[in-house]
Amino acid sequence: MLRKFQSRMTPVEGLSKKEIFKLIKPTLINEFESYLSTINVSTGLKKSSKRGAHRQYDLDGFFDILFAWLDNGFKYSHIAEVYKDKGAGSFSRYLARLEESGIVKRRWRLSSLSADKSQLFVIDSFTVKSIDGTECTGANYLDRGRRGTKVTLVTNTSKIITNILVTPANRAETFCLDDLLETKSIKSLTTLQSDRGYFSRKLVDKCKSRGIKLLVPPKALTTRTKLRTYVCKSCQRQSPCSAPKTCSNNIEYLETLKTAPPTKYSHTLTTRETNLLQEHRNKIEHVNGEIRRFRAINLKCVRRIKYYTLLVTLGALLVNTFHNGFF
Repeated sequence: MLRKFQSRMTPVEGLSKKEIFKLIKPTLINEFESYLSTINVSTGLKKSSKRGAHRQYDLDGFFDILFAWLDNGFKYSHIAEVYKDKGAGSFSRYLARLEESGIVKRRWRLSSLSADKSQLFVIDSFTVKSIDGTECTGANYLDRGRRGTKVTLVTNTSKIITNILVTPANRAETFCLDDLLETKSIKSLTTLQSDRGYFSRKLVDKCKSRGIKLLVPPKALTTRTKLRTYVCKSCQRQSPCSAPKTCSNNIEYLETLKTAPPTKYSHTLTTRETNLLQEHRNKIEHVNGEIRRFRAINLKCVRRIKYYTLLVTLGALLVNTFHNGFF
């Protein structure tokens, strides 16, 4: 069924994200026009009748502004100044209607249907700086406590994004995964790979109860002795050690290594699981890099978080279309 559906679609191999958006744009315009015909654009409420003046707005120019905003990442207030000739005065009104319609999200969901649920899936997150607005932001410890937003993505080995979650930057990764476990699309997964930040006993048991194997590198439960790498000049000349606190050849330091208790880990992995972690870990990093090339995603430049989520979803749609190879 899926192969027949794919055979009717347009191949996009070798095209850039901008060229892919030009292919997607007519479909988005048609769906958006059909949605606008059923509502009052000013209020967003459903029309009680078909009376009234017909809408006269350039939707082609609207989507061009939307992609330029996604690609360049300028402030929302910048749109009214630069794109005044292309109908930027009504941009905010139609942006609100586009977000309410759920067209972009529905298209992204369709693009993720090609992901085989029996494959290995990977979860990871990245944090972005917020330069406009405080909605859905928190202190980012990676950016000296400045306010930021965290984006969590779930992808398969074919780099198809199947899940998106936008939270404040200070929300723990274990809570992000716990929130995603409530969604329908993640309940059907079999194996989910993550880094140590997503590990907790309760979360592993919760995934196991839902038929999902959480593949996480072992986490040290005891304090490990820090290994030294520096060798002082005296030891290099085979003389008495001149830096006992930092030298790795110091006799007292070598004795502490012998008497130190073995490090305890949270769990053990088989050789196959270790190889899977090493083989597929970099794929989520590639997806993160691709979606963060859109500057409006790499930098939160809009006050309303629902519009930032819309931009992330549009970026995920373009990334999925690129890796699917068809539209």
